[in-house]
Amino acid sequence: MAKMINAWSLAAEVLEGTLDETYPIMKKAPINDRDDLKRDLNNGAIVNTDTVYYEKYMAEKKRVRSQNNEITELRAEIELLKAMIRDKY
Repeated sequence: MAKMINAWSLAAEVLEGTLDETYPIMKKAPINDRDDLKRDLNNGAIVNTDTVYYEKYMAEKKRVRSQNNEITELRAEIELLKAMIRDKY
């Protein structure tokens, strides 16, 4: 008899950290004693599986994007102030 798969069973697999083993998306092989790198056996790609590094990378990317948005807003405010000064004199 086949195992019943539903959203609850998939959620349990995610919480237990066993989803990749139970339902692998790609066949992976280890690379030279590196736990964070795997080779995708379907296409030969090297995949970084370090989730901690990925979360840090995404947090840094979000911080830089926010900083760039703030700089853009400050530039716009400076241009507005310049225009106000020009119009006054």
